[in-house]
Amino acid sequence: MNNEINTNIKRDSYKIDDLKIYEDINPNEKITSHRKIFRKLIIISKKIIRKLLKWYANPLAEKQSGFNSRVRDILEKLIDDIDFLENDVQIKQLKIEDLEIKVSKIKELEIKVSKIKELETKISKIEEIEEKLQKLEAIESKVDKIDETFKLELSPSSRFFDKKSYSQSGEDNIVAYILKYLAIDINTVKYLDLGANHAKEMNNTYYFYENGARGVLVEANPSLIPELHFYRYNDIVLNNLVSVSSDEEMEFYVLSGDGLSTPNKEQAEETCKINPAITIKNVVRVTSITVNDIIEKYFGGKAPNFMSIDIEGYDLEIIKSIDLEKYRPLAIIVESIEYRPYLPINVKVNNITEYLNTKDYAEYAFTGINSIFIDSRYMKQLNQDK
Repeated sequence: MNNEINTNIKRDSYKIDDLKIYEDINPNEKITSHRKIFRKLIIISKKIIRKLLKWYANPLAEKQSGFNSRVRDILEKLIDDIDFLENDVQIKQLKIEDLEIKVSKIKELEIKVSKIKELETKISKIEEIEEKLQKLEAIESKVDKIDETFKLELSPSSRFFDKKSYSQSGEDNIVAYILKYLAIDINTVKYLDLGANHAKEMNNTYYFYENGARGVLVEANPSLIPELHFYRYNDIVLNNLVSVSSDEEMEFYVLSGDGLSTPNKEQAEETCKINPAITIKNVVRVTSITVNDIIEKYFGGKAPNFMSIDIEGYDLEIIKSIDLEKYRPLAIIVESIEYRPYLPINVKVNNITEYLNTKDYAEYAFTGINSIFIDSRYMKQLNQDK
């Protein structure tokens, strides 16, 4: 309703100026009459009445003129205020419309940003899938290489999974699995057998020799050298005592028990004490040689792929003597239990494990007798390359 009043006032505002005509009331205006009969009489009568009421009519006329002037001023001010308010409303309405347009654009942008984020998520997933596919392709390539290397099909009937072990507790099979998994051609494998003992039985390297690998066998017991030369004629056989220094004449205690001979007198006597059926058969003097010298002279300064260490009572000292920063075999097999004449349970020693851990070698497997360590640095670099 207020809008209708404002509209009507605005529409008729031009008539305000007409009020000026009627604003001032003149009590002395000319008296006329529209009647023809008694016209003069009427005019005279009106003049007489006006003169008689002049004392009363003139003040009323003045007040009415003042009132009319005031009313006209108020109406003009009201119309101006209404015009101002309408302009202000229009400006605010335009601002509101502008804000609504901006809000609408912001909502559109939010929708676009949301779609962009969805696309980024999809792109990220696609990239992740592509990366996994590349890794799968790399694995497939390695599997193909493994298959070609060993000339076998990866199935339960495969010759690799039906192979014979010559080690005491299957250590050679575990190392063969590691090399196979890493796609290292067995024909290219180089090994170092410290304390080789017999050429085949209870030997950690004969399986590899049988399949084309070659290496160096070191045995201090001179009575075992002919056997090693006969069955391992393609290997280098050294009749030396592995020690922390080279070219020294050292005593070696040959025990009646297979694989128990040692350069450590206390170890030999302790073994005989634990198992009275074992005796010291002979004490021989053998020239010592270090592992570092063996690698330099017979491997051209490059570490073999894996190393088997069985120096009764001396294993930790031998391992500590190796420069594992310069020569890092991929795998190391080493005895990690105390000798017992019965099946050894809960007699594992951890000093070798603790030391090799400081050199970034991790224990990959424990067979109950021997621990197999793998080079963590090599595996880390291999995973990064993948």
